Amino acid sequence: MGGKLDRAAQVLNGSVRQFYHEGPNGSFTLRTYQDVEPHLEHCKRLRRAERENRGSAGKRGDWHHTMSIPQNVIYAIAQRLGIPNARIFDKEEQKRIIAEAKRSEFAGFRATNDKHIGK
Repeated sequence: MGGKLDRAAQVLNGSVRQFYHEGPNGSFTLRTYQDVEPHLEHCKRLRRAERENRGSAGKRGDWHHTMSIPQNVIYAIAQRLGIPNARIFDKEEQKRIIAEAKRSEFAGFRATNDKHIGK
């Protein structure tokens, strides 16, 4: 092992921290923190590579990477939209989450230079 994917997994997995807090009456809170900087840097590299590798007509292949969004950002978007965590992978809820993730405030997670991704 030890390839690029293994190193990327180590960086991304190492950026997640979870904390358990006990509350009154047997309740608890589980907090998850994730450093999004590795995702932002990865997307920046992908955008740079895309600019350098586009053909003379400015086109790229049919298959390309458009976004890399950390799980905690997906949870935050779902929470903003009122989607329970248990339903974030439902097809209809995924559409809502992806539409929200395409907003300009999440532009750092784009892996492409295209302004109108996925339209």
